[in-house]
Formats: sequence, C-alpha cells, structure tokens
Amino acid sequence: MTNDEIRDFADEFGIDPTEDYYNFDGTLASARKIVKDQKAYEAEMFQQYKMGKLDPEAGSLSKGRLNLLRQRAEEAEATKDYRLFGEDEADELKYLEDYFEKDYLNFKAQQTDRKITQEEIERLKELNEKFFAKGGLARILEM
Repeated sequence: MTNDEIRDFADEFGIDPTEDYYNFDGTLASARKIVKDQKAYEAEMFQQYKMGKLDPEAGSLSKGRLNLLRQRAEEAEATKDYRLFGEDEADELKYLEDYFEKDYLNFKAQQTDRKITQEEIERLKELNEKFFAKGGLARILEM
C-alpha cells in the first residue's frame, strides 16, 4: 500500500496501524486482517452486550445491572471490604430486586395456567404502591 492508501485506511477505520498490537506491514493483506479482527471484536462485544455480560451503567433497569450489583454485594460481604459496595449501590440493588419481582409477579398474575398465591398478591400490591404511589413514574426516576 502507498502512504496515501495507508493514511486513508487508518482514517476510514479510526485506527493507528503503526501501533505495536496491529502487526501492520503495509500490505493489503495485513490491512484486511486488521479490519477482519476489528469486526470480529465488535461482533463479540455486541454479543456480550446483548447477553448483559458487560458492566451496565448505573441506573439502568436491566438484569445485567442487577446481577452485577449482586456480585459486588457478595464480594464485599466475602472480603468485608464495604468500599467495594457503597450505600448507593445497596439502594440500587434493593430497587432493582423489587422492580424485577414486581415485573415477575405481574407476569405471573396474567398467566391463566399459573396460580398466584395470596402472599404473592399482597406482595404485588405492596410493590405497586411503592412504585406508583406519590407521583408515579416521576417518583421512581427520582430514586
């Protein structure tokens, strides 16, 4: 590849082929390998994102965030190092647990082939009051 082609290649894909980790020798085959590796990496990260395995951002309502907070709480408990899991994370964990419990109970209540117990009905009422009383959705977003 010519210097102009190398510069165009680097600009188009937003990479610096002179970095050590690229093994770029200036050939078209080397450039294609870099592009192929980059696309494979992006596909793998997207798959990890869809499975919820990447660290979800704070405040996101996802099972991935719930699992991450549970893992951090267990680590903090096991090591007795509570700097790893602060009060804000504990509050967020409790909120997410309640949120997904309410979601599950609502789903279960709508199913005709599943019986919902009286205890589950009471818990669902309690969770609905927590999430929708005193300002509705705007109140939830404040928490």
